[in-house]
Amino acid sequence: MPKFYKFLIILCCFFFCSSNAWAMSSVSYRSLEDEIIDLTAQEQGTYGVYVIDLTTHQVCGVNEDTVFHAASTFKLPLNIYLFQQIADGQIDPQTKLTYYSKHYEGGTGILQNKKYGSSYTIQELAKYSIIYSDNVATNMLLGYLGRPNVKKMMADMGGIVVDNSANTTCPRDMALYMDALVEFNKEHPDQGAILLTHLKNTVFNDRIPTLLPPDTEVAHKTGNWPATGSYHDVGLVEHPSHPYTIALFSKNVSSSAHAYHVLQRLSRLVYDAQSGLIEMELVVNDQPLITDIPSILASDTVYLPLSSSLADSLDAIVHWDEQENCVQIQGEHDVVLYPGQTKMLWDNTLLYSKLPIEVVAGHLMVPLEIITDMFEVSATLETTTNTVYITSNPEVEQPPEQSLPDISSYGKQLLVPLFLIFVLGCCLIMIRKK
Repeated sequence: MPKFYKFLIILCCFFFCSSNAWAMSSVSYRSLEDEIIDLTAQEQGTYGVYVIDLTTHQVCGVNEDTVFHAASTFKLPLNIYLFQQIADGQIDPQTKLTYYSKHYEGGTGILQNKKYGSSYTIQELAKYSIIYSDNVATNMLLGYLGRPNVKKMMADMGGIVVDNSANTTCPRDMALYMDALVEFNKEHPDQGAILLTHLKNTVFNDRIPTLLPPDTEVAHKTGNWPATGSYHDVGLVEHPSHPYTIALFSKNVSSSAHAYHVLQRLSRLVYDAQSGLIEMELVVNDQPLITDIPSILASDTVYLPLSSSLADSLDAIVHWDEQENCVQIQGEHDVVLYPGQTKMLWDNTLLYSKLPIEVVAGHLMVPLEIITDMFEVSATLETTTNTVYITSNPEVEQPPEQSLPDISSYGKQLLVPLFLIFVLGCCLIMIRKK
């Protein structure tokens, strides 16, 4: 199984494990989620959003599992499958396919006006299907590749809305497919770069890119299905500090123009939220600590990944109990944390925190206040350098025990004067009697 498949499957598992009574969004996206809900609540129809931060792997989702007609966004996983086959040497991109009447479909594209019997290379058809969203080119490729094969790949990537008889999807799935393309590009940069270039050169730029800062690179695929009032866009946004994949979906919307306007505003909300994310450096006992994902400052709260390296630095042991779905920490206190929940066991006492403990990309994200209490350490937040300093509290030295006097010898020393006083007293009594 290709590495990027494994990465996506693991990523999906962690996303599902972290779902709970709280919304799907990760700790750094609480306010963004509220903004998305507030914006879409005022609009007719249903909107779905899913965002994956490629740096922190944190996610934001609103109606992320709602089923939508995929429309032309399906051309994204179709081409991912095609380019994977090319990279594996299973398909020659110079192979020519012939355009027959069975491939005809109106709508977007440039091949619908060409003569039947015309031939095009697979490389050309891939380009047309993405840049012009060409329906004829897509049908020719799909007939060659086989719909079941493409759908199987979508399911293997972690897609939860995969119907062999219907062109449906959900925002979460499409964002994951785009995330898969990012991973594919790392493994196969030659082929990955071609597909990403096609996505960046699309002629349809009326949604995700519209309100973003000039020169922001966006590789994306749109989709329209007017019959259900559905207008979508799925993209990879090259944010300067926090690149991300994003899926914006809609249905039952009154007009395309209005839907585009809402999707543009949603896109800008996400971009601005990415600009506001603050990653924190971590220094433990004067030693910089490198973690797989960074600590995050969100809404005045710092969240740290509770890694084994952090635990080791603080002389603690962290153990993941898969059966009980909890994390056990042995240190200054015996603590049990439950991912996705606010409850915890603290020295066998049930307590509740203000925010849930979360799993993000396989790492437990814990508020700094819990860390300081759990390990009995001090923490200092330096906002000018975006650094968290954690210091183990020095052990308080007990004052030396005061030596007690030897009671037995002390008593012996008192016997002589007491005896003399007794004798003197007796003599005085006898004198008075005389």
